[in-house]
Amino acid sequence: SRDEVPFGSALAGAASAGSASLTRSLPDPSTAGFAANNLGGQFAAWWAAEQGGAQAPPRHTAAQAPAASLGLSARASELEAENSGLRDRVRALDRRVAEQEELLARTPAQAVRRLHGEVAALEAKVLEGQVAASTAARKAELTLWSDLEVSRHEAGALRRTLEAKDREVERYKRELEAII
Repeated sequence: SRDEVPFGSALAGAASAGSASLTRSLPDPSTAGFAANNLGGQFAAWWAAEQGGAQAPPRHTAAQAPAASLGLSARASELEAENSGLRDRVRALDRRVAEQEELLARTPAQAVRRLHGEVAALEAKVLEGQVAASTAARKAELTLWSDLEVSRHEAGALRRTLEAKDREVERYKRELEAII
């Protein structure tokens, strides 16, 4: 069948017959065999033949079509994911290029003003960080001072309790000596 002819051999025959027969020798893209014959490999073989190489892709039969179709769909989903990532990367690079072009289009005075603005923004950010750190340090200091005062008060209360207990022990000793 026409779908079983490898693309490279069709191309080789077409190349010897001239460019008009080249388009007639290509497989019909609407057929199932076209997808089963590894379209990527066919394109690569055609490109290699155009560039002077002569690598013909392997022949695929209709029985191999379901397995090849599954492989192609898996490969297609992998390529779609990769394509999406590459598109995101291109968008990011396009934004970056646009920013760089905008910067290059500015006069030196505009660039200096922009840099002054960026420096001011960075200084404000650093100042905010310092204020936050200072506030946190002050809160910690106040907490420690209040904890110290509480500890001192507790130590004083315990000391007074201990002195009261010592006086009571001394009184009991005296009473015990008086009894003995």
